[in-house]
Amino acid sequence: MGQALALADKLDMLTSFFAIGKKPSGSGDPFGLRRAALGIIRILDEAEVHLDLAPLLGKAKDELISFLVDRLHVYCRDKGIRYDIVRAVIETDLSNHQGRFDVLALIRRLEETSRFLDSENGKALMSGWRRVNSILESERSKSKTLTVDAVDPSHFADPTEAILFDAAKALDHASEADDKTRLSAMANMTGPIHEFFEAVKVNDDDPAVRQNRLNLLAGIDQAMLDFADFRVIEG
Repeated sequence: MGQALALADKLDMLTSFFAIGKKPSGSGDPFGLRRAALGIIRILDEAEVHLDLAPLLGKAKDELISFLVDRLHVYCRDKGIRYDIVRAVIETDLSNHQGRFDVLALIRRLEETSRFLDSENGKALMSGWRRVNSILESERSKSKTLTVDAVDPSHFADPTEAILFDAAKALDHASEADDKTRLSAMANMTGPIHEFFEAVKVNDDDPAVRQNRLNLLAGIDQAMLDFADFRVIEG
């Protein structure tokens, strides 16, 4: 009951001051709004409450979400989660769930992603994904009209293509699963990605084979970026 009352009080405080334009500026925060925002985040995390804050933030919703995200960066830094991981996950999550802001879901996703990226599996996956993304970015720089069509298994010229395709389908099927399952599906991509690059040349002489391989890589790239913007991950 105490946490519920404290949460309501802090939300009322933030929405009221933002509604009349009394927002923190620079280092100045005479009404303790940053502290109130951190309090909201801490209560939801410690009480393990999933609550969509968006409908509770009033007319200043967009400004308040941005303000709370800034405080979430600070809160997660104190929990030992790297800034680049926070940025990668939060920006993608807000884009995927426009109009929804569940602080606890974000924190749990950040914790899970942080553990994964700090593991050997995570580091190995990032190495393979960076190669995938680099090839695709190079292709897009040459042709701004590059499109991603469906992968056609009839154009596979090497067994590693079929193996990578199956791993990509498993990742796609996990898109609606929980974070741990999705990250596990990404980890399972590591071996197939490295074996694919060892066995084939993406820019095959046959245009159909070449395009099919690019389509395959593009599908993997998009599936990963739908979870988090791994392009901003350092190292």
